[in-house]
Amino acid sequence: MKHIIRDKEYVEWNKIYYHIVGYEHPPGYALAFPKYAPTNKKTPWYDGTTYYERLIPHYGAEGINVSINKIKEKIENLTRWDNIFGANVPLIPLSQVKTIYIPETRLSTIEGKDTLEHLALELVDILSSHSNIPKYFFGVTGTLLIGIHNEHISDIDLTISGKNSTEKIKNTLKTLLEDKSKGFSQYSIENIMNDAPYHGLYNTNIHQLFNRIWYKGFFKKKPFSISPIKTEQETINTYGRYIYRSMGSIELTATINKPIDPFFSPIRYELSNVSILSGVSLIINELVSYDSFYLDLLKAGDRIYVKGLLQEVFDTLNRTKTFRVAIGVREIKTSLKIG
Repeated sequence: MKHIIRDKEYVEWNKIYYHIVGYEHPPGYALAFPKYAPTNKKTPWYDGTTYYERLIPHYGAEGINVSINKIKEKIENLTRWDNIFGANVPLIPLSQVKTIYIPETRLSTIEGKDTLEHLALELVDILSSHSNIPKYFFGVTGTLLIGIHNEHISDIDLTISGKNSTEKIKNTLKTLLEDKSKGFSQYSIENIMNDAPYHGLYNTNIHQLFNRIWYKGFFKKKPFSISPIKTEQETINTYGRYIYRSMGSIELTATINKPIDPFFSPIRYELSNVSILSGVSLIINELVSYDSFYLDLLKAGDRIYVKGLLQEVFDTLNRTKTFRVAIGVREIKTSLKIG
């Protein structure tokens, strides 16, 4: 069966590693941004023969723009206009890709050759046994996935496949992160405060969000994260069903009515009580984030202020048109405030 590319997988093209984003991809292409490129300088990321530089200075849309601009100097056709997305996007030709790096497959081959690999295997063992989720639902992403990790400075970046497994691991981690006897500790408030500006989160009570971040923490003092991804059975490439059109900047206040899809990219929340402060006055019923920082972060009843990109979404199957506000996009700088 042909593999369907998914969020958090990687591909190698022109000797550069690209991070795949989301589940909508044009036929024969992967929407992905460049993450690691070969360098003649000595760096922490090394595969035994080649050193790599990290192209993205920090996570978030601005960091992705930096990485794309670095590589566009070498690869002119890295980005192209796509009529479905209504934007210039980085598209990697799959016909020229030798390997697709799959999180679950890579985890199954890790043997614990260094401290980081050993800790990753130990962490998965604990998470699997406490959640009753089989190990084949877990995977690794980031430098562990592509084999250029540094055991001293690299984090343990795990994936969990499937909606049901994500719900289970969420409940499990909420308990384990308070269990210091097993080596767990919570992500620190200082880390959240440092991260927030890169993701456009301002003037928000960070203490209010602290207990909502269940997918990051420390295991035996090593930072770890766990990113939900769809199983291959859940993955349907809907490219072409929805046509997106950017309509400029918009500012609004709204209430989070309920999560639509809080786990998988792009993250979606239903809005109510929307008041438009500036921009085109339309009926807007959804907030979408292309930034995983907002994974399961917003809750029903949260009152939010958003400066984002107004998007028109045309459903070609049902012939309907809706409007939404997007954050974590490359086109404009976006921001969000809770409360």
